[in-house]
Amino acid sequence: VSRSPYIPRFDIQSVSASNLLPTPITGTTDLPRGGDAVSADGKYYYYTSDDLRLGNNDILNINSPVVIDIRPTSSADLDITRDGKIVIANNATASLEIHFGDKLDIDSENSLGGIQNLTLDPKRCILLGTSTYNSSGYHYLRTDNVNLTFYGVIYMPNAYLHVHNS
Repeated sequence: VSRSPYIPRFDIQSVSASNLLPTPITGTTDLPRGGDAVSADGKYYYYTSDDLRLGNNDILNINSPVVIDIRPTSSADLDITRDGKIVIANNATASLEIHFGDKLDIDSENSLGGIQNLTLDPKRCILLGTSTYNSSGYHYLRTDNVNLTFYGVIYMPNAYLHVHNS
């Protein structure tokens, strides 16, 4: 977490995705799925027609380079709570980049949910948010050292991020 005024702000580029990621995600979903299109740069690009929410033991497994664009019409929330989890595999290619436009709520506090980056490399888990809602009670990253440590990068240049615990 940095508050330095000397960190440059970059525009977050939108992505062009060809694979629809059905929402809500229930149970366990592996990405990529058989038959999903891979782009020329070797990444799998997905988009949602609704917020991306994981909870109640829902798991999204990332096994290759994956980019997800959350782009519903009313909002674009990334919400991981109640033991919902994204797991980035510890292999040579697995990585995750998520673009979202509204609320960020990752809550692994007192649960086994959140984002589990098995590579332990923050560059392989990037969350990019374009929200301009700048209140301390809107965007959350709640982690618990005992259960799940967050290894990743969150870039939200126009919004306040409230961090709990670790």
